[in-house]
Amino acid sequence: MEDDHHSTAIQHLLDYDITFHHWSRPKEIKAVVGLIHGLADQSSRYGHVAAWFKEEDIAFEAFDLPGHGLSSGKRGHINDYDTFLQLIDQFKAQLKLDYPGIPIFLYGHSMGGNLLLNYVLRYEPNITGAIVSAPAIKTFADVPRWVRGIVRKIAEFVPAMNLPLRLKTRWLSRDEEIVRQADADPHRFKSASIKLGVGILDAAEFLYTKRHESAVPILLMHGSADHINYLKGSQYFATNFEGDLTLKIWDGLYHELHNEPEKEMVLKEVVQWIYNILDPDTYAPLSSDT
Repeated sequence: MEDDHHSTAIQHLLDYDITFHHWSRPKEIKAVVGLIHGLADQSSRYGHVAAWFKEEDIAFEAFDLPGHGLSSGKRGHINDYDTFLQLIDQFKAQLKLDYPGIPIFLYGHSMGGNLLLNYVLRYEPNITGAIVSAPAIKTFADVPRWVRGIVRKIAEFVPAMNLPLRLKTRWLSRDEEIVRQADADPHRFKSASIKLGVGILDAAEFLYTKRHESAVPILLMHGSADHINYLKGSQYFATNFEGDLTLKIWDGLYHELHNEPEKEMVLKEVVQWIYNILDPDTYAPLSSDT
């Protein structure tokens, strides 16, 4: 699939045919941002984000996770959550090859934010920064640890058994057109496997129940009216993190900050944060919320 601005390519990685999304590059590239999308999401929904970054001389690349979008795999299922982390590491390596000498930022939204934080903490990657949007740390689907233990046992026998997500598209954005498009998206699924669900919740518990540190600068953003992944998860993580972390709370915004009516304000601040990391003597830092 190709047009003047967006194209896709397939690579066979870790037993999956992974679809990579490429958008036209700016003439002068100051940085590249690599996207990790969320659950039941897909990278082609981020074309407007790519266009915004291009105007700011920032390239934008993405891939569809296994079981999502145009990539292979059973919809809403993964045999091992760590496979996602391995693919992110390979994605980062590919960005280094495709953009030699260019600063690399990774951008994770929702489940992708959960993945990106886990990747930063467990892999300690050599990247310039991490942009984390509405990460799945404390979610509407959270369950007590003892319940999760029972579910984990069930997953040993029927790991691919699906359960309904109960995720309402109206929770994504206050923009009704975004909700309409999400409802019409043929790649959006409404159920996910027990194995994937346990993987998300276990990775979230790792983020929520421990103190963490990293040398990678982090921009952590969350809408105060997010009904999918709760703000308190990001606040707790920020409070218990040692390192360069900027917490930005968007008052009244829903889950998909990049698709809210205020999306230009959101993306403008992301660009400001990137530019400050690249050139702190010229660009002012963002103030961090508490």
